[in-house]
Amino acid sequence: MDWLIPIGGSIIGLVGVGYVLTQSVFPWLIPDIRYLSKVLPTLRVYNKWGRQGLHFIDIFETRVREMPDKVLIMFEDRTHTYQEMNAEANRVARVAHDIMGLKVGDTVAYLQVNTPEYISTVFGLMKVGVCGSLINTNLRGKSLLHCITASQADILIVGSDPDLLEAVSAIYDEIANMSIYIQGSSSNKNTNFKRLDELTKNVSADDIPREWRAKKTVHDPALYIFTSGTTGLPKPAVLSVKKASASYLLSQCAGLRDSDVMYITLPLYHSSATIVGVFNVVMTGATGALGRKFSKSNFFPDCRRYGVTVILYIGELCRYLLTNEESSDDKNHSIRLAIGNGLRQDIFANFRTRFGIPNIAEFYAATEGTAGFMNILNVDGACGRSSPLLERVIPAGFFKWDVGNECVKRGADGLCIPAAIDEPGLCLGPIVKEFRFDGYHGKKELTESKLIRDVRKKGDVYFNTGDLMRRDRLYNLYFCDRIGDTFRWKGENVSTTEVSNSVTELSDVIDACVYGVTVPGCDGQAGMVTLLLDRKFEDESDQRTFLHEFLDHCENSLPVYARPLFVRIAENQLELTSTLKQLKINLKKEGFDINVINEQVFFFDRRLHEFCALNEETYTCIISRKIQF
Repeated sequence: MDWLIPIGGSIIGLVGVGYVLTQSVFPWLIPDIRYLSKVLPTLRVYNKWGRQGLHFIDIFETRVREMPDKVLIMFEDRTHTYQEMNAEANRVARVAHDIMGLKVGDTVAYLQVNTPEYISTVFGLMKVGVCGSLINTNLRGKSLLHCITASQADILIVGSDPDLLEAVSAIYDEIANMSIYIQGSSSNKNTNFKRLDELTKNVSADDIPREWRAKKTVHDPALYIFTSGTTGLPKPAVLSVKKASASYLLSQCAGLRDSDVMYITLPLYHSSATIVGVFNVVMTGATGALGRKFSKSNFFPDCRRYGVTVILYIGELCRYLLTNEESSDDKNHSIRLAIGNGLRQDIFANFRTRFGIPNIAEFYAATEGTAGFMNILNVDGACGRSSPLLERVIPAGFFKWDVGNECVKRGADGLCIPAAIDEPGLCLGPIVKEFRFDGYHGKKELTESKLIRDVRKKGDVYFNTGDLMRRDRLYNLYFCDRIGDTFRWKGENVSTTEVSNSVTELSDVIDACVYGVTVPGCDGQAGMVTLLLDRKFEDESDQRTFLHEFLDHCENSLPVYARPLFVRIAENQLELTSTLKQLKINLKKEGFDINVINEQVFFFDRRLHEFCALNEETYTCIISRKIQF
């Protein structure tokens, strides 16, 4: 057998040479192989479900048969098994079908806080092929009316929370043609509102015939989930039956197990909570711990109470947790995995190390989008990968963006120009048979506005994510900015995310909202930041000291063109959407106009090289162009 030794040595040598060449010429190849080894097996399962025409609700019913007595949801002091949740869903389905007369293709608008009943109601509607339109519980007045009417539903189910009932009562005259049902016990005396619980308690909990939803295809809407509305009224994004189970790819690649307990505190009307949270718990056969709402003080005590092993997050949730006083209990938990999106790169590593969470599976996706990415290799700050090899599996692209003209840059051939490595590019997802864009419910122009044509070749169509992303030399992918959040000043593109990340490094700054404002006589937009501080100024001297520190920090960490020229000090919490995204639209509208702002505003006086208070005199000088920038 001695003859094997030189052959073995040659093989080892060839492998070694191959490894060295790979690391030097294609350093991204080995991470790609690791990535695909996790993605492809899960993708086969997902595609199999599609070929079989399986709906998410079919998978739920399978789990009920497999593990009827396992706990599906823990909520406060109650537990609900798979079988118990199924029984409640069956009752809702029977009322919807037999009493409300609903059928495949109909829609029910649903306004309810986080409760187990929310989940069983959504499941019940799915059992009869009815589309649930999940309404944001924070909306009031015209915004609430818009979302209910945009759903094109004939029925509204509203929770018994007094605030919700008051909100619906306030717009009742505009929706009087709808049938409105209250879910839960309530002292509300409005005779126009029917009682859902009175109906569900008197019907059978037996299994629902699949024939009731047989006409529902995998491309039909399963749910309508509204966009956050950061730049205007929310839009009802269509979540198809097929897409409702697509998040299985994320959870399985990230390593979710049937023994896990996932903590869900995000609102269930949001896709992260329902699709990435509840649906993944069901598809994996795991358990969910449902919070009525997010609380930074109760978050980790609840995790210990429920034995949580996986948490679901959005980025702002993590930032709020980091504002808690450091404690010896910070790592006193069983959490091994965090799944979510929007975790800022500047706090990614800090969040991991402070709370001792070994794996963070940051992902990037839009409810209605055709491209999605996953950081399943645990790279700090990244939201996934997109290499030449992986583009064959997820064929998204990144293209140069013209900030000044707010459009994608095109070459002489009329096609979009790809962004270079380490250059922010607009992320576009192809719209093809395998990656459908289901659009928005209602007005076709909303759907058309998200399309970009002639991207890589004449006649192709891509979904515009509206996000700028950057790839490093290893093809790790990093979120940069929303295209509406990038503005141009002094001929340069300013990333609001970059500025915000820098400014929040200051110890006194809790939060920073960065945006561009128009200054008379200047091209582009000047940078303005609204700061939320953790303290009040003691006197003018203290105020000047902070502003000097702020200026020094900006000069040491930001290029000249990116440094904010206006500073506004917020007296209260910054306005956020219900999913904790900064709501900039009002701040942008107010700009630095002291006639409408009731808070302190400062401007950078380049003659004095310091920030000075903006008052009527200096404001007039800026408007009349006597003060130059």
